[in-house]
Amino acid sequence: MLNYPALSTTVPSAVPTVSLTSTRTVGGAGPVALFDLVTIDAAGELELATAIQPSSQYEVTGVVQASGAIGASLEVVEIQGLTTAMNFASAPLASENGMPVFLSTTSGQATMTPPSTSGRIVFRVGILAGGDGVSLSPSVIWRPRFVSWVP
Repeated sequence: MLNYPALSTTVPSAVPTVSLTSTRTVGGAGPVALFDLVTIDAAGELELATAIQPSSQYEVTGVVQASGAIGASLEVVEIQGLTTAMNFASAPLASENGMPVFLSTTSGQATMTPPSTSGRIVFRVGILAGGDGVSLSPSVIWRPRFVSWVP
């Protein structure tokens, strides 16, 4: 017969916590709104991301979790695989759940349709998980990827 040591059932008094967001400052380019897509500017601060032109602005780095003016410190979802809401100009349908979501040419917003105009950036920001045809801020699984530049 084997003798195993008794298992401890004592719970530690302090359980470590892990933050799934980072804190960043809103830069001089202007305020951001709850669930806007953002990037990091040359000063290391937040600014709205856009697919309009090849620049640092299309490198989407996260989704803000509160609205804030210039200088505000905000929580930003940056860890791939987390589910977060994102702002859309029109509400995605339930039938679009599971489809890729792209950075819009409207600053800070997402879209179900990739940009196709010459000079635009196609940047996938995630996979739609909460489309219902009503909400302008449905849940999206955050999985950012540069796809292409439209020639």
